[in-house]
Amino acid sequence: MNTRSKAGGLYAAVEVRCYAEKNPQCQKFYRVNSGLARARAAGTRLGRPKVGSKGETRIEELRAAGMGIKAVARKLGIGTGTVQRVDLAVRQKNIGAGGASLVTRYL
Repeated sequence: MNTRSKAGGLYAAVEVRCYAEKNPQCQKFYRVNSGLARARAAGTRLGRPKVGSKGETRIEELRAAGMGIKAVARKLGIGTGTVQRVDLAVRQKNIGAGGASLVTRYL
């Protein structure tokens, strides 16, 4: 069948839809995406919660004071990955601003 014609394209679209209705992976995909669309329409904020500029400043202060990543995370009630991500962003910003390099901080 020629799928470039209007009739062939319609037939192909119907076949794909029928396959998607029978395939559990496709059903899951459609359910998840429709649920996310409903949540967005309801005004729910999706994704990773923001640390905020105050949190970033606090992380920067505690790390500059010599506190370890786990200790900072425990004190602020956030994950160690968040502390590492903010710490790396701060170090990269300092390098761009002419601050100490990543290597010299740990020497």
